[in-house]
Amino acid sequence: SDNELKMLLNNIGGLISMNSFLSTTFNRDLALMFAGDGSSSPSSESVLFQLECDTINKKKPFAATNTSENEVLFSIGTIFRIQNIGKLKDINNKVWFINLTLEDDNENEAHMQELMASTMAKISARPTVGSIADVLRNMGECQKAQKYYEIALKNIPSNDINNIARITTYIGDCKTEDHLALNKYMDALNKLEEQSPELNRIFVAQLYDKIGVVNFKLSCKF
Repeated sequence: SDNELKMLLNNIGGLISMNSFLSTTFNRDLALMFAGDGSSSPSSESVLFQLECDTINKKKPFAATNTSENEVLFSIGTIFRIQNIGKLKDINNKVWFINLTLEDDNENEAHMQELMASTMAKISARPTVGSIADVLRNMGECQKAQKYYEIALKNIPSNDINNIARITTYIGDCKTEDHLALNKYMDALNKLEEQSPELNRIFVAQLYDKIGVVNFKLSCKF
């Protein structure tokens, strides 16, 4: 979906774990047929996942099957790192590509523990409305997360500009329509710049990155 793609765009360099068996193929044309031609955007996006796997130096949680589709099947829990994301120029810029590299099987357990520890740390022993929203957003439950973020936003003191901007940004991340997400990002940016952009350089840079991604997506729709 558009919302899932947005989460991946915001997580380049991060990890993605498969919660079911993943069927892939060596046949690019066949994969593009399943991906679609991008005509359903923005309600749903067409995405071609391009996987890079070191078959010599890493253990292989996948196997080729003897089918006419040149299928390669990856096991449950396989972890990939998101390398880069963009539009396929040979498909009229309507289909996205996501380049993934297979993580070392020996490191998978450590990565899973890292992800679990991160999730538990966000929930904490005494969960807040904001921490619950963070977990829901990371799980892809963005509609539910947005409701919690909006509750949290109402309880933030008016002079706490950093947290207001942070929660406003997260609400933007949860929006399924790009123009609504852009409005939230711009709102957060304006609040930070009114306060003192020099004190929030990293946050401001991240917001400009999000704004750039959304503007790029909007420009591709016209």
